[in-house]
Amino acid sequence: WWFGPKVGGDQVWAYHPERDAVPPPSGWKVPYDGPVDNTFILQSSGAAPAPAAPAASYGQGYQAQAYQRPPAAPPAHGYQPPAQGYPQGYQQGYPGYQQPGYQQQWQAYEQQRQQQEAQRKQHEEAQRKQQQEAQRRAHEEEMRKKREAEMRAKEEQMKRMREMEEKRRVEQKATLEVRKIIQKMRLATPETFDAAQKELEQGMAKELPGCGSQQQALKAEADKCLEESKKRVENLLKARQEEKERKEAEEIKRKEQEAKAKEFIAELTSLVEAAEAGLDKLKQTAAPLTSEDADAKAASLEEVDKATAAMEEAGSEAKAAVAACTDFILEKGPEMKESISAQSAPIPAIAKATMPVLPGAQGPAANDTKQQLAKLLQRINACGKSSDAVMLAGKSGKEDFLRRDAAKKKTEEIEATFLKYDKDKDTMLSEAEAAAYAKSELSFACNKDLLGKIWKCAVTDGQKGVPMENLFLLKTSVGIAREMERNKKRKAAREAKEKIIAGLKDKLKSKVKDVEKAASALEKELLTVEKAVAPLLGKVRCTPVPDMIKEADAVDKLIKKGHAHVETVKKKVTAIPQGLDDKYEEDLKLFIAPETKILELRMGRSDQRLNRASNLANRFREKAAWKEASSIDKVRGFALKLAHQHAKQHSLDTDALFSEIDKNGD
Repeated sequence: WWFGPKVGGDQVWAYHPERDAVPPPSGWKVPYDGPVDNTFILQSSGAAPAPAAPAASYGQGYQAQAYQRPPAAPPAHGYQPPAQGYPQGYQQGYPGYQQPGYQQQWQAYEQQRQQQEAQRKQHEEAQRKQQQEAQRRAHEEEMRKKREAEMRAKEEQMKRMREMEEKRRVEQKATLEVRKIIQKMRLATPETFDAAQKELEQGMAKELPGCGSQQQALKAEADKCLEESKKRVENLLKARQEEKERKEAEEIKRKEQEAKAKEFIAELTSLVEAAEAGLDKLKQTAAPLTSEDADAKAASLEEVDKATAAMEEAGSEAKAAVAACTDFILEKGPEMKESISAQSAPIPAIAKATMPVLPGAQGPAANDTKQQLAKLLQRINACGKSSDAVMLAGKSGKEDFLRRDAAKKKTEEIEATFLKYDKDKDTMLSEAEAAAYAKSELSFACNKDLLGKIWKCAVTDGQKGVPMENLFLLKTSVGIAREMERNKKRKAAREAKEKIIAGLKDKLKSKVKDVEKAASALEKELLTVEKAVAPLLGKVRCTPVPDMIKEADAVDKLIKKGHAHVETVKKKVTAIPQGLDDKYEEDLKLFIAPETKILELRMGRSDQRLNRASNLANRFREKAAWKEASSIDKVRGFALKLAHQHAKQHSLDTDALFSEIDKNGD
């Protein structure tokens, strides 16, 4: 169904693909090639529609609509053509139209003529509609026949396509089966080659006829695959034979290397046993120094020295034995590695089927050799570590003995000192004896009050004096008292020094104030310089060159004066800590350092400010020079113009113009 302003027109408003007898109420595409517009709804007006011819699509730009059959034309005898001429009794220019009743007669005649004219037009319209209906039906019949022809052609084409598809499917299935057989042939091994070849021949005989156009290609592919498989199987058999021969040669080489490896292991084992024997000898010689048994230990310094010498000699021998093992491994290592690697070669298939292989090894012989070598390396490392441990324990035992011997001698010295001052031999030091001990041994004289304080710390309640075992308390107490006396003296000296330094600090503060006054005056001078420099660049355009040079010279004088003042203040800052007593110089420098630091920073900033002012003055002077050069250029240009104009007016060449200007002829 189509919507348009007229039947067969080029303009289409809406389209519906249904072919029902009546227009569908919904599902219309607006525009005709757009999406379905759900808001476009048709509603019946209530009158029963007349039977309509089925809708037909006439292509783009043509609308098929439902036509109602037009009413039958009136019978031919129902139409009467109007009478020719005027009504009876009327003639143009005849005066009878003024007779009574003539107007009514004329009106009746005119009404009859109009009715007949309307009947004629209605008859012509009915004939036109009948012709259109006949044309429409003929067109619809033609389109129906065309559609039926198209449907028959389409059905025949679909039938041919189904037949071709079925044929193609059968060919594809047969081709797939042939390719599977060819693939099996490609993967055939020497063991499965004969069976795969037989299957290929049978499969080709069975499936190849059904492969259609692929027969020749598949036949060539199968022949090529068979030829390649034969060559591949031959190469595999040849490679297997070569691999077998190679493995047999490797097995012979492996056995030779195995024997060689056993020789290396035996030789290294003898060296390791010698190193272990040296370690045992070292332990025996170091026993007097390391043993926990008191009877087995060395009792005197002479015995200790003798045991130490024997231990060092045995330790050197043990280290030499371990070094021999290490040197043997370094020397024979590449050969041993080659022998073990040869033993680790892959085992022949016959031996592999009858002999278990441990994980991580290629053969039992190689595994056993590696284990033996690993154990020997562990024993060598153990010998080296044990030798070092025994030597270290022996040295530690000797040091312990020397410490004990030194402590014993120290104790004997202390006992001798105690007996020296124990005049009454009562195994205790009285107050007088303790005072003599402190004065002679510790260089400290104890008065009675101080000795009483010391006595409380060194003498236990109930005892008459200081026993031998409390002599260290007496010595410690005297040392504390001596330090306290020294602290009193140091405190007095410090207080006297601080008093002197306080006076010197006041002098330094006055010096700092004087320097700060000079720095303040310098600050005012710097402000003057900066005020003089600040407007210079702004005056470049409106100031004559001579005035600019004068101002620059004046500013330079101010800057030079400022630099001199800065140097003077710097010298004053440097001279602040000078002229002090050497004994207090360091303390006073620490005191005055913060003040001098601030002044030095101020002087540094002063130099920067003066340098900045100097740069501005130099720029101002450069601007003046540039301005003077520009003025000279202008004057020169103007003079040249005048000279050229003069030469042109008087027709002078360059030489004549020069001679006219050079009045004195020099």
